[in-house]
Amino acid sequence: MRRILALLIVILFLWVPATLASEIEFQEGLSSFFGFMPAEFDFEHTKEAGGYWDRPFFELFEWGMIESKEGWFDFRMTDEYVRRAQRYGFHTLANIQPFAHWDQDLCHSNLPGIKSPRGRQTKGKPCNIDAYKSFVIRLVERYDGDGRDDMPGLRGIL
Repeated sequence: MRRILALLIVILFLWVPATLASEIEFQEGLSSFFGFMPAEFDFEHTKEAGGYWDRPFFELFEWGMIESKEGWFDFRMTDEYVRRAQRYGFHTLANIQPFAHWDQDLCHSNLPGIKSPRGRQTKGKPCNIDAYKSFVIRLVERYDGDGRDDMPGLRGIL
C-alpha cells in the first residue's frame, strides 16, 4: 500500500508542474503579437520560431462550411482544427466569412459565380442578416472560453 501511495505522489509531482507550465505558456501566448497564416502546415516548427497565433485559411470559418443548411450546424472541422492548434499551444484568430450557398441563392443569383469544390458560389453580403447574426453568435459562443456552450475541451480563450 505504501508503494502505491508513493508512486501516486511521484506521478502527481511530475504531472502537476508540467500541466501548470503548459497552461502558463498558453496564457502567456495571449500577449504575443507573433503568429502565422496558417501555422497548421508545421505547428511544431512554427512554435519553435516563437509563434503563438494561428490564422487558418478563410474557408474554415466560412458560414456555409459550418451551417451547410439553414439551422444545421456542424462544428466538427473547426473543433478539430482548434484542438490541434491548442495541442501545440496556439491561439486561433478566425476570419469569419459571411457566405453560405443557401443564403446567397436568396438574393445574389445575378452575381458572377466562383467555382469551388462545393459548386458555384457567390460572394455577396448575407441576404438573411438574422440567420447570419445567429450563426456568428453561435460561432463566437462556441469558442469564447466563457464555459457556456463552448467547444468540449476548449482551453481558455482562443
